Amino acid sequence: MPKSKTVLFAKPNPALNKPDFTTIDAICEAFGVRVPHRGYLRPSSVLISNRYLQLWWPNEANEKYENKISGDGKTVTSRSRKSPCPIGAIENEERAGIRTAIFFKPKKGAYGYRFVGVFQPDPEASWQQNRHVHVRVEDQIELP
Repeated sequence: MPKSKTVLFAKPNPALNKPDFTTIDAICEAFGVRVPHRGYLRPSSVLISNRYLQLWWPNEANEKYENKISGDGKTVTSRSRKSPCPIGAIENEERAGIRTAIFFKPKKGAYGYRFVGVFQPDPEASWQQNRHVHVRVEDQIELP
């Protein structure tokens, strides 16, 4: 009998829900990838090339980036607190067809990351708002 797959479902407000994962390493392990470390440093996302899927774990309490999720959970925005948004990066993601599974960590007493959906970049909104804008295209994801 084949093993059944685990499916994660998005919840609109990550602050009100128990986290799906307590660490970034646990997120990556669930998808069968390792987070490359250099000392204590790690990248802000990991690409799973055979699925055209990026795993990203924005943290609302990040000191370098302003990460926000909309009230309905359908939009995630990010921008550097120091420099303007590099629109070229988000346009490249869109051209490559890369989707992003986002695991959001709210700042209010949060101790983990909640799956909020699979998103695609919105270059037009990013340009208008001078920040990376991602819109949700799927509210569930199957773990490998």
